[in-house]
Order: sequence, then C-alpha cells, then structure tokens
Amino acid sequence: MDAEKKTLYLTVGKEVSLSFTGNGEALQYIRLSVNKLAEIINNGLVDRQSIFEIDEVSLITKSNYKTVVQVVAGKQVLHGNTDHVDVVIDKDKTKQKAAEKDIFINGDFIFIVDQTQTIEKNDLHTLNIKNAKTYQNEGGRV
Repeated sequence: MDAEKKTLYLTVGKEVSLSFTGNGEALQYIRLSVNKLAEIINNGLVDRQSIFEIDEVSLITKSNYKTVVQVVAGKQVLHGNTDHVDVVIDKDKTKQKAAEKDIFINGDFIFIVDQTQTIEKNDLHTLNIKNAKTYQNEGGRV
C-alpha cells in the first residue's frame, strides 16, 4: 500500500502567489511568503525538512465565509463549500532550488510544479486576477 499523500491547502493572495510560463500555458511554481512559511511551520503542518516532502498543493479556488481549513493533529482538514485544484509538486526540484540552505534565508519559499501536469493560467483565472492585484498593491514585487 502506498504511503499517504501529503497535501497542503493554500488560498492564493498576498502570502501565496503563482507564476506561469510567459504564454500562460503552464503553472511553473507556487511562492510562499516568509510569513506564510512561518505560519504553516508554527501550526505544526511541516517543519524545515518535511516541507520538502509535500506531494501536492491544493489551491482553494472558491470559498466563502463558511470555508475553514482547520489543523487537526498536525493535518489540515477542509470544511465548507469550496472548489480546489490539486497541483502536483516536483519534490526533487523544490529541494534543489533551496540548495540545502535554511529555508528562511532564501526569502520566499518556492514549490516547483511537476512538469507532467499542465495547469493553464485560464484554468486558474480567478486566482490569477487576485494574484495580479496583490502584486500591483505591493508595487510589482515578483
């Protein structure tokens, strides 16, 4: 029997942003701010090593005030009416990107998306618009 898949639920916004190829045909990576990284570590979801063992990130694409991501026994439990897109993470490339440095020294943490999975910009249109507005509000930081 396969080991349990490790999934991290995230909502795109100020602390979580997306990067696509130039033509928008594929999601390349998911960027977590230092604050978001500290939050998920402090919640006990991951530690400085186990973050590299995340198999997929589930991007919450639709939620309302009843949507709650609760931490129970070190795991996230999603409650409420939501839609989400599961993004497979290339764990090896993600770890290589960190280059064995402390994850907080590198600034924002980046999950590299597995290249065998194609998630187009249009597929995440709502998330992309929210992401673009966040960057504009922060002065275009990439």
